[in-house]
Amino acid sequence: MIKQIIFSLLFVTFLTNSYSQEKSTKEKITNTAIVNLNSDKLWGNLIEFGNLETYVPTVIDTTIVKGKGIGAIRTIKLKDGGIIKEQLSYLSSKKMKFKYKMIETPMPISNYKSEIIVEQIDENTSLVIFISTYQVAKLTRVKMYKTINGFQRTLLSNLAK
Repeated sequence: MIKQIIFSLLFVTFLTNSYSQEKSTKEKITNTAIVNLNSDKLWGNLIEFGNLETYVPTVIDTTIVKGKGIGAIRTIKLKDGGIIKEQLSYLSSKKMKFKYKMIETPMPISNYKSEIIVEQIDENTSLVIFISTYQVAKLTRVKMYKTINGFQRTLLSNLAK
């Protein structure tokens, strides 16, 4: 009898873990761009952590930043009325790299984190690397991939403006 109970508990645990792993998946998207802008100027624009409406005007209405440096909160009002809040979690001007995490979003994702790195190619040219990771339900995986990939690509294409 005890063997049957233990077996039943192990089987239920196995099914629960298998189901949980099937419900969502961790995704990673990386995009890069060559930007015809001096890396110091580009970095200066990016570390303000605001003005996203300049880079993604079709999606973002306004960006308001409260605070400076690590811990700063960026509130993004989307054109459709949605609100996204992001928090700066890492900043290194020496490495020209910063990281942030999404703390509020209307999108069906969780644990969203991004990293942006600027590298100097020459005096007037920079490489920008944009990496995002997030957890997403398998049912909305493709839609969220297209949304986040499109956001990254649009932002990168408008950095020199």
